Amino acid sequence: MVMIKDVVDAIKDWFNFKTLMTPMLIKVIYILANVGFFIIFVIGTLNWLGSIWQWLNSSSNQDNNWYSFLISNAIMVLNIVFFLSGLFITRLLCELAIVGFGIHDTLVKIEKRK
Repeated sequence: MVMIKDVVDAIKDWFNFKTLMTPMLIKVIYILANVGFFIIFVIGTLNWLGSIWQWLNSSSNQDNNWYSFLISNAIMVLNIVFFLSGLFITRLLCELAIVGFGIHDTLVKIEKRK
């Protein structure tokens, strides 16, 4: 059963900035960033598959075709690197922000105990 005093204390904490909404917002941004990186990765992979398909179905085997094959594979490697580094950097930045808010939450708990 929720007590009226608890609700009033929660509202006071909200307006006194003791309860922060930014950690939840950071988690949402993290999820959206990962979804965005995944979509970009899928688009890059489909583009790479299309270029490989085009290279396999080309009628002439000139040197120019080999260059396009090598460039498309290099772009796919860069796509993988971009995807993995994007996930890592996003996680790192969000963790750094969450740590700061975790420190704030701990200080608020210590203050409430006094």
